[in-house]
Amino acid sequence: QGCFDFVSKCYESSDASITSAMSQLLGNSIIILQPDKIKLSTQLCTDYVDSCNNMFAQEGVGDIIKQYVEMRENEDVLSACRAVVKQCFDKYGGAGYENFYYPYSGLFERGKAPDWFALYDTDGKTMKSPCAQQLANIASCNDKDIIEKAFGGFDVHTVLQKKLKNGDKLFAIVDPSDESTINEYGLNNGAPESITTDQDDTETITRLRHRELRSVGVATEIYNQIIDTLSTQCMNINGRFMEVQFLQNGIYDITNYCQWHDTTNDGDDSIYTQLANAYGIGNNENMCPRDYALSVDTQSWGACSCWGNGGRRSKNGKTATCVAELPTNTTDVNDASCLTQTFSISNAQFNNSSVWCTQPVTDSANRVCPGDYYNIYKLSDTSYKCSTSSTSDNSPGSYFETLVPEGI
Repeated sequence: QGCFDFVSKCYESSDASITSAMSQLLGNSIIILQPDKIKLSTQLCTDYVDSCNNMFAQEGVGDIIKQYVEMRENEDVLSACRAVVKQCFDKYGGAGYENFYYPYSGLFERGKAPDWFALYDTDGKTMKSPCAQQLANIASCNDKDIIEKAFGGFDVHTVLQKKLKNGDKLFAIVDPSDESTINEYGLNNGAPESITTDQDDTETITRLRHRELRSVGVATEIYNQIIDTLSTQCMNINGRFMEVQFLQNGIYDITNYCQWHDTTNDGDDSIYTQLANAYGIGNNENMCPRDYALSVDTQSWGACSCWGNGGRRSKNGKTATCVAELPTNTTDVNDASCLTQTFSISNAQFNNSSVWCTQPVTDSANRVCPGDYYNIYKLSDTSYKCSTSSTSDNSPGSYFETLVPEGI
C-alpha cells in the first residue's frame, strides 16, 4: 500500500499532472490541453517506482506498479481529453448552453443543432461536431477508444423511414447513395432484423436507434443537460416537453413541432379526425405557449407541447402557459366555464373561433375531458373517467386513450 500511496502522491505533485494542466487554462479558450505531458517526471518518483517494482517482482507478483501507472496514465489522458471537449462546448454554448437551442445564435441551421453532438458523419469516419474535430487534432487524444469515451454523443446516419404493419414507424439505415433518403441522428442497432411493412412486405433492415446517445462522454452529458433544462422550463408553464423521437407520428408539422399537422390528406387520419372533432382542433393549430418557437429550435430538439400534457392548449399560441380550454363558437365571455354554455364544437368552428371556454372536468390522470363530456364516472375513489353521465360509463372513444396523462 505504501508503494501505491507514494505513486499517487507523485501524480498529484508532478508539474505535468492533470491538475497543473487544467490550471494552465486560466480562462483562456485558446490554450489546448496536452494530455501526453501527464506523466511521472521527477527522478525521485521514478526511482521509488523502480524499487517497488523490484520488491513485488521478487514475490512473483509481477510488474504491479507498472500496471498501476499505466492505469493512472490512461485515466489522466481520458480526463484531459474530456476537458478539451468540455472547453469547446463551454466556449460556444453560452449560459446553460442555450446557444445550442436558441434558433438565432448563429451556431446552426434550423434542425441542425444536433450536429454539434454528432461524433461521426454518415461515412462513419469523418468527425462531424466541431468539438470532435478539435479533439481529434490533438495527438494524444487521437485514438478511437479515447475519442468515443471522451466525446460520446451519437452519429449521423443516412436512413429511410419504414412504416410497419402495426402502424409504427422506424428508420432503416441505408447506403448514402440510395434515393429518397434523409439524415437522422442516433446509433446503429448493429444486428439486422426482419420487419413486415404496412404493404405486407418482409424486409431485413438495420434499425437506427433514433437519438440514442453513447452512454458516456461530454457531448452525451451536455445534450442530456439541455433536455433537462427544456423539460423543466416547459413543466413550469404547465406543458410537457416532447423530444423529437417521441413526438406522435404524423401529428405535428416536421418543420415546426409546435404546429398540429394537417393530416387529412395523409391516408392515416382516423385518430386525428376523432381528436379534432372532439376537441375542436384546427389544422395547423399552435400547441406551444406563446412565442415558444422563437426561443427554441423545435426542429432540432422538440417542443413544449400543451397538447402533450393531458390535452391542454395555448389558444393557438396566444397564452404564455398551457390551459385546460376548448374553442367554442358562442358569444359568451372568453374563458367562461364550458359548463355554463350551450356547447357545440368541431374543428371547423375552431378556425374562426376567438372565444375559448374553460373545461373544469378532468379524469383521474388529469387529462382534459373533450367537449360534451362534463361528468365524471367513478370507478373507485382514485379512478374516474370522463363521461356524459355521472351514473354510467359513457366515456370517450379509444381516441381519448392516445392522450398522454398530465406530468408523465
